Amino acid sequence: MRSGDLKYRLAVQDKTMIEDEQRRPVPSWSTSFYIRAKKVQQAGREESINRAIQGIKVYLLTVRYHPQLSSTQRLVDGDETLEIIDIDTIKPRRELLITAKSTSGE
Repeated sequence: MRSGDLKYRLAVQDKTMIEDEQRRPVPSWSTSFYIRAKKVQQAGREESINRAIQGIKVYLLTVRYHPQLSSTQRLVDGDETLEIIDIDTIKPRRELLITAKSTSGE
């Protein structure tokens, strides 16, 4: 992997809980850190989500190794939110290959 290949700056977000006006806990997302990635769209398909057909884009992302990156987080690229499906190690402690999906309209 070369640094010139990492063209996308992605925000890595963790799920957090905040309180609404009635002081009830509400799930939210907060940005933890940023990573640079090579982003390649693999496939497109449709899934039934909440009884509606939505387009799904699947991406392969190559990133430098980051010890805090996990599949419980999500990635944000501009206005596109990516749900992490899988994280594989390409080169131990050097590169990670992330499979992520994006639902249109998110």
